[in-house]
Amino acid sequence: MKIFFTVLVTVLCALNGGFAERIRAVSQCGFSKEPVYDMRDFSCIPMAKTDSAESMNKYTVSGAHIELSFPGDWQVNAQKNTLSAYSPGDIVLFYVDPFELGQGKDLKSSMKSYIEQEYAGDALEIGNFSAVTVGEFKANSWTFSYVDGEYGKASVMLIVIETKKGMAMLTVDMLEDGKKEYQPLIDKILATVKYSEGSADVEVDGKMYTHAKSGLKVWIPASWDTLNDVNRLDSYSDGDVALIIVEKLSDKSWKDFSKKAYDTLNDYIADDIGDDFEVKSKGETEINGMKAYKIEYEYIDGSYGKAISMSVALETEKGIAVFTYDILEDGLDEYLPIAKKMVASLVQASQETDGGQTKPLDSAAQNYVVKGTYLELNIPTDWQVDNYSGKLSGYSPNDTVLLYVERMNDKSFGDYQSKDELKTDLEKFAKGEYSYKLTFGKIKDTKVGGMSAVSMPFTYHDDSYGDISCEYYGIDTGKGISTIIFDTLEEGGSEYEQINAGILASVKFNDSGPGETVEPDAEKSGTKLYVAGSSCIELKIPANWDVDNSPNKLSGYSPNDTVLLYVEPMNNKSFDDYKSEQEFLDDFKSFAKNAYSYDLTFGKAEQTEVGGMDAVSLPFSYYDESYGDIHCQYYAIDTGKGIATIIFDTLDDGGSEYEQINADILASVKFNDSEYSDSGNVTVDSTPGEYKHAKSHLMLTIPKDWSTSAYDSDLSSYSPNSSIILYMLPLNNKALKDYKKNADLLKEVDKALKDRYYSSMDYKLQDKGKEKVGGMDAMKFFMTYSDSTFGEIDVTVHAIDTGKGITLVIFDGIRKEAEPYQEAIAGILASIKFYDEKAAPVADDTSIDVNKLSGKYYQVKASRLKIWIPNDFDVYSEQSGSTQYDYQFYTGSRDGAVILKIYTYQDDYLNIQSLDSKTVLIDFLKNAGFDTLVVKGAKTAKFNGKDSLIIDFTYMVDQNLTAVCRAVAIDTDNGISVYVEDILQPDLKKYKDVMGKISGSVEVIRVLYDGTQHPWAK
Repeated sequence: MKIFFTVLVTVLCALNGGFAERIRAVSQCGFSKEPVYDMRDFSCIPMAKTDSAESMNKYTVSGAHIELSFPGDWQVNAQKNTLSAYSPGDIVLFYVDPFELGQGKDLKSSMKSYIEQEYAGDALEIGNFSAVTVGEFKANSWTFSYVDGEYGKASVMLIVIETKKGMAMLTVDMLEDGKKEYQPLIDKILATVKYSEGSADVEVDGKMYTHAKSGLKVWIPASWDTLNDVNRLDSYSDGDVALIIVEKLSDKSWKDFSKKAYDTLNDYIADDIGDDFEVKSKGETEINGMKAYKIEYEYIDGSYGKAISMSVALETEKGIAVFTYDILEDGLDEYLPIAKKMVASLVQASQETDGGQTKPLDSAAQNYVVKGTYLELNIPTDWQVDNYSGKLSGYSPNDTVLLYVERMNDKSFGDYQSKDELKTDLEKFAKGEYSYKLTFGKIKDTKVGGMSAVSMPFTYHDDSYGDISCEYYGIDTGKGISTIIFDTLEEGGSEYEQINAGILASVKFNDSGPGETVEPDAEKSGTKLYVAGSSCIELKIPANWDVDNSPNKLSGYSPNDTVLLYVEPMNNKSFDDYKSEQEFLDDFKSFAKNAYSYDLTFGKAEQTEVGGMDAVSLPFSYYDESYGDIHCQYYAIDTGKGIATIIFDTLDDGGSEYEQINADILASVKFNDSEYSDSGNVTVDSTPGEYKHAKSHLMLTIPKDWSTSAYDSDLSSYSPNSSIILYMLPLNNKALKDYKKNADLLKEVDKALKDRYYSSMDYKLQDKGKEKVGGMDAMKFFMTYSDSTFGEIDVTVHAIDTGKGITLVIFDGIRKEAEPYQEAIAGILASIKFYDEKAAPVADDTSIDVNKLSGKYYQVKASRLKIWIPNDFDVYSEQSGSTQYDYQFYTGSRDGAVILKIYTYQDDYLNIQSLDSKTVLIDFLKNAGFDTLVVKGAKTAKFNGKDSLIIDFTYMVDQNLTAVCRAVAIDTDNGISVYVEDILQPDLKKYKDVMGKISGSVEVIRVLYDGTQHPWAK
């Protein structure tokens, strides 16, 4: 149905008596009988003091019908039927699980069987069975101990209590070394254990959501995953055991609808889940003054079992709306009271909510100074705001209103001969911002913030959002004309009329900047010295610039990308090698033209000197539709080891602020050949770079001077001069033991090699026998082939059984050039380890303070995007991509909970209008590796100011774990790029604020076209 129970297996396991997660190594310095997850890179924290008991937090395990409290510094994960709690340093592990007697066994023998089964083989010493008092319960306890090979002896107290509704088991697992310190705290925790009915839905935190199109407001728990789209509101409980849907059903009046209410609502349900459902009750009702008709029904889902549902049609000011709840039978006790509370909360969107519920609009506001526009204004704190030099973009909740503040030009109203002339300029400016057909109204004189202004409304139509009205203001600041646009949906926009008016009323003149966006000279922000590799020059660049320094090219980006700096070798010649000045200029211009996809207009060349070296300057300019006129200072420098080029690519709008900084950078240039190397020399850099490859289930280290590209499908790496090529790719999902004969595996490996890499080679693959790679069973194969250019090539293939399939690691080497790399190859092979990208982490609800996070921006030039990433995320270098389904950028949190990828759409889709179907994006995602995705919602919207198509989806990592994802196809003004967030469901709350900061940072940038990475550019 509309239900996608993506983590249902986990929930059903718990409902049927599954145990709390016992991965003891997932928190700091833990001890465990389970494998250690090395990928998480946890660091130790000091042992906690028992005074942490002063701050106790209450937790309810509703399925076990108990509540208890833990210190505030413990890591606690409370589910419906289970609870896991970890003290600081994992000195104590505390679990709550359901408990059932073994078949034909009493309580004592059942507990003993559990102990022997769960802890067998760990030097187990079973102690005493006795009666104890735990909180308000009389209970039975069994103590025992075991020895962990790494962490030493641990004492365990197993307690079984019997509530009115069944038995629950408490496990206290404590390292012997910490027993004296922690026992008083354990006694205090056990004293808090109480009975709980487990249905206190009134205690659930939540807020009211407005769905504008349907005209309904509904209360939803804060912990539910809610997507409030223009056409539909969806919300899902933890584990997707329950869901609700709100949408508009009809434009009819209640009088007309009620004539066929049952038939219409019944058809609505059938369209969603099919005809195979059983109606349990039906009839007219009333909800908070709204006339309504409801149908209660049940149906069987082939994958998930019975679901209990209700759909109710209600009369609103917008017509007929429909509200549906849908709950799996096993979750009925927990979620039916919450669903009933939602039904009771339903009110018309125009009504005020009572009972202290959160209102949909936040009246608090924050002040923003939009530097370069000479304006300041107040915007509600619940709006998303992007504030750059010269432009501010604001987004109301649900993007019902988009607010833009931007500088139009340097003129004043007095510079125009007539009002019509001003109107023409305003219309031209608006049309440059929008890709729609705009219809303008009359221009009128007004005042904004005490400044002379004009207003000129305009409208346009969007196929997804309908009619959109815009309030458009041009304001004479005395230092140029700045514009404000309120872009408001017809559906729902009326709720924001007063807020829009309040924002406009807050506007004031502010001349504190534009120069404050950068320091007046480089010394204020500090500088960093860079040696630009093969260019044989060094230079100083402000520390607040983003710099990518590769051996063959240095790229620098000023704040807000007002200036792009490039340093690159042009050739190995000198000025004296040219027969004439014109011959050199032709070469010089050709180098620039190859770097840019624009029509370049060159100025007059002049001889100069840079860093004491002979140089030629050649200014040029070009026009970009998004950024306007751009001027470039272009230098060729004869270093004595070749001609190096420097380009300062500067926007006309705002670039004047950087004149002195650009001059300081140029003045810092000096000759430096410390990074220069003759391309004929072979050096082996033993400094490792670690790579993890999800599909291959392997991780390995590769020398940093190798050129390495890790794609979704495979990994490839090239030694300097490509003497050795490394390939890594998954072969299949089998194990070595599945092959009765080595010849069968040999045949399959041979086919994979021919299909992937060696189809035109004349070779014979030979079996070289069994081996171990990274502790894993493997088979080794060998082959040779001849190349007309390089001679004899030796290829060694390692087929490694990872436990999750067989992966091939291939070393392809030119025989006559392989010797210097034997040590590096051995090091790579020795570094190989098993790697599982998402290895069932325990949920960590501890929030992360984003204000304390440090990070930096990364330029994903191939995708024309810029993104901020925290420093504690692992970032893999930008990829060139062998197919359109390979990512260009990959980063992830070190605990494996978050993975972010950026792709470039290398197809015939130039903008979001041409990408006219969510099916196209879904197909792209499936081909990029999300082949089992389940779509939760899709919408076109503004994403950080850019037209975008957004798909929300989930997929199963394994039978117990779900990943919650969002893919955003972003119109970059020069093609489409796709940004994907992939987060493990248990960690959604922990990373909520972090993801908000990261996604809010994604920004379209302009880059030089290099002829290979932007196939849509002409």
